Order: sequence, then structure tokens, then C-alpha cells
Amino acid sequence: MVYVDLFATSQEDPVTRIRRFSLIAVLTAILLALGLPALAASPMTISDSVTDPDGWLSSADRSTIESATSRAASSGKPVKVVVVANFSGTDANSWCQQTVERSSLTNGTVVYVIAYDQRRDAACSYNGPSGTSLQSAVRASEAQLTPNPLTSSAVANGVNAFVNTLVSGTSNSGSSSTNSSYSSNPGATDD
Repeated sequence: MVYVDLFATSQEDPVTRIRRFSLIAVLTAILLALGLPALAASPMTISDSVTDPDGWLSSADRSTIESATSRAASSGKPVKVVVVANFSGTDANSWCQQTVERSSLTNGTVVYVIAYDQRRDAACSYNGPSGTSLQSAVRASEAQLTPNPLTSSAVANGVNAFVNTLVSGTSNSGSSSTNSSYSSNPGATDD
């Protein structure tokens, strides 16, 4: 009696089984390698002060970031923070702008995005602070984003620096554009 198993029949010789398992292993490796871009984070809709879809931030660092965004909101400068592994092949500014466009944000809301695997960041706003204010805040944050690879605590410190600079800087330069953005990443790569 011949039966069909998932990988072989009872009448196969061992060499055929080894070839079949080798082929399956190679195909699995190829699918995994090609499947990794599917795990990239597409621009998303945000509503919470901190969006971390992969749960990468530690709970303590998430609390630190939530405190910073709360402090910014109480000073009249709402900030939303998005932490993702990568920007799915899109440059940081475009990813940030697309996220702002997909989200229902109030006027003046600043979105600060960090891709921890790519070591990329950007800030943009919905009728909010000027590019100069965002530029200063991003630079202050990047001074904290020194570990390679980035750590959860470095990101929390970076967000804290971003908020402190944004809150202490010029609130709005009267920009009439719907969105402004800034990204600075010397030496970073677009993986």
C-alpha cells in the first residue's frame, strides 16, 4: 500500500527525500528573505501620543515619551511620536507627510517619526511650527540618538530633547503651508 506523506511516499529512497527536504529548505529561505520587506511599516493613521506598532519601546521609555508629549500638549504644541523599524523604502520626510495626511490631527500638531533599524527620523506638522523650529528640534533629538543600534532609552531621550527644543523655541512662524517637515541624518543609510 502506498500512502502520500507531506514530504514523501513510503516507496522513496533516502536520497530522494534528502533532495526534497533540501529543496524545501532553500525555498523557505528564499521566501523568508523576500518576505521581510512585507514587514516594513507603511505610513499609518495615528491617534495616540505614542504609536509603536511593534512594541519595541520598553514600558518605562514609552512612559517617558508620553510624559514629554503631554508636556508639549499642555504648552499648546501637541506632538505625536511614531516609532517603527523602517520607513518601507520611503524617505523619512515623505513617510511622515503621508502619515500626517492619513491621520485626523488638530491644527498645530507635530509628528515626529523614528525608524530605529534605519536610524532615520523626521518631523512634520499639520499647520504647525515652521521648518526652522522642526529642524532645531530634530537636531536636538539626533544628538541623543547616538547608540548603534538605537536603543529604546536613546529614542526616549531623543524625543525628550525634541519636545524640550520645540516647546522652548518659536511656536509658529505664521507658515501658511499645510505641512512642513524636516529630516537630517548625516551618515544614515536607507536600508
